[in-house]
Amino acid sequence: MKRFFTLLLSLTLLTGCSSLHSHQWNDANYQQPSTCSICHETRGLPLQADFDAYGITAFVTTGQSAAYTTRCQEEDLSAEGTFTVSDHQIIASDSNHAAVTGYNWHIITMTIDMEDPNSNEYGFLYNYFITDFYDIAGFEMSYKANESGSNSFTVNYNGQDYDKCLCQSVTSSSNWTKKNDGFIKTVTIVMNILIPENYDGIVIGVRNSALDTEGKYLFNEYYSRDDFILYRVDG
Repeated sequence: MKRFFTLLLSLTLLTGCSSLHSHQWNDANYQQPSTCSICHETRGLPLQADFDAYGITAFVTTGQSAAYTTRCQEEDLSAEGTFTVSDHQIIASDSNHAAVTGYNWHIITMTIDMEDPNSNEYGFLYNYFITDFYDIAGFEMSYKANESGSNSFTVNYNGQDYDKCLCQSVTSSSNWTKKNDGFIKTVTIVMNILIPENYDGIVIGVRNSALDTEGKYLFNEYYSRDDFILYRVDG
């Protein structure tokens, strides 16, 4: 009986994690708090996302339209239109998108419809962008524009760097066509984005071309709610 009791006590001690090892803490990341690599106990909270820290909000969803204000091309006048994320497809690969293990392609179609008199008479400018919900500076530092048009960047997901991310953009525009008492022109922007499976940190959209960004490098330095329309690319 004494031997059995000793064995039982030993088995009980073996189940007591903290009594048998010193925690080996991994650094917190944007998805997980600091975690012990041995027993998976956690402490603290995940890192705070930059968009939360800077109060950057107001996203549109797929199929949703929003009023878009920009500036004319030939005169210092405002131009008014409508921005829509009309389609968002997620695929592993196809004939135009090579497969990369652990990644998915997001094919996102955005349209800008301009039909106010200023834009019709003087033309209009527009700017589209891509950034990262969690780590704006890290995204900007890793982003490389390539002559081929297939721009590369890195994201950190669950503490791992994914450096095979890509962004390819194709734009086109219609001619001015008659609509009611005026004219309308549509700009179509298709963004092909390769990111890790289930990653929800990429943000794209358009901004007002009249916005002054001189001397401002990071997205949070020149962001203003009234001048941007944001769309979060949910993995």
